[in-house]
Amino acid sequence: MKVLALGLAALAIGVALGLAAGATAIPPGPASIKVTLHLEKTTGANGRITRVFKVFNRPAYQGPIGDAVMVCIPARASLAACRLYTSLRRGQITFDGLVSSFGFYRLAVTGGTGYYDTVGGSAVFGRINNSSVWSVVIDLQGF
Repeated sequence: MKVLALGLAALAIGVALGLAAGATAIPPGPASIKVTLHLEKTTGANGRITRVFKVFNRPAYQGPIGDAVMVCIPARASLAACRLYTSLRRGQITFDGLVSSFGFYRLAVTGGTGYYDTVGGSAVFGRINNSSVWSVVIDLQGF
C-alpha cells in the first residue's frame, strides 16, 4: 500500500512539474491513416500531368474528408517526379517521390500544416483494379 501511495505521489509531482513548465498534451505519435483517393480529373499541360482527387476514409462511411492534387513531371517513359498535396480537415500533408508505375508506389511525407505541422513518414499507394480509385496507407511519424 505504501508503494502505491509513493507511486501516486511521484506521479502527481511529475504532472505538477510538467504543468508548471508549460507542458502541452502528449502528441499522438506514430499513426497510420487509411484513405482512398477518387480521381475526379486529369489534365496535362507544359509537360506536366495533374490529377485532382477527393479523399475518403477507408472504408468510406460518409462523404469526402478532403481534397488532393498530384502534379507529376515525366522524366522518361517509365519514370515521373511527383508531388501530392492533400488538404484534410485538420491540416495539409505533402508527399514527394519518383513514381515508376502508377499502379503501386511509395511517396515520402515532406511536410504538413496544422495538426500535421511536424509530421514525417511515407505513404504507400495502390491502384484498385486498374480503376480511378487508389488505396493509400499513410504512416506518420513525429507529430
